[in-house]
Amino acid sequence: MFQQTVNKDIGAGIPGELAFDGPLRATPGTIDPAATAANCVLGRYFTKKRDTGLYGPGGDTAGNADLQFGGIAGTPKELINYGTAAGGPLAPSLLVKPGSIATFFEMGMVWVSVAAPAQISDKVIYTIATGVIATVPAETAVPALSLAVPNAVVYRIGTDLAGGDVICIKLTN
Repeated sequence: MFQQTVNKDIGAGIPGELAFDGPLRATPGTIDPAATAANCVLGRYFTKKRDTGLYGPGGDTAGNADLQFGGIAGTPKELINYGTAAGGPLAPSLLVKPGSIATFFEMGMVWVSVAAPAQISDKVIYTIATGVIATVPAETAVPALSLAVPNAVVYRIGTDLAGGDVICIKLTN
């Protein structure tokens, strides 16, 4: 059988992976054992508790002096994959068990997943409750129940401009 089609798009990246070489600052840390397991996902925004040093998904750094910028959870190839409830223990997953040690990127170019289309130079925001990453145009105000990821912009976009996609964000903290 001969090849019948040629795909015009290539895969962009895996959420939580580094996208390109360049300046990098990453810190290993423990995810809070009390964190909601469904929100402990690689490629999401995490805050760090000042008193315990534990990381948790989302969090209000503007309204809570006990929280500080933690970073984007990453390096999926270094972590144990426990699978999913629906797919079994070998199913692909970006979930990380609370209490696990993970890497948190504070500076660098990282792939993240977004649900809506993004444009280069968009402002990167996150949902306070879950740490889910989203984008808004640079001149747009941050929506309620969200905060801006400090010093982050969309650096590159994937191939699916009609819907959500994996995008590269540049963190310069």
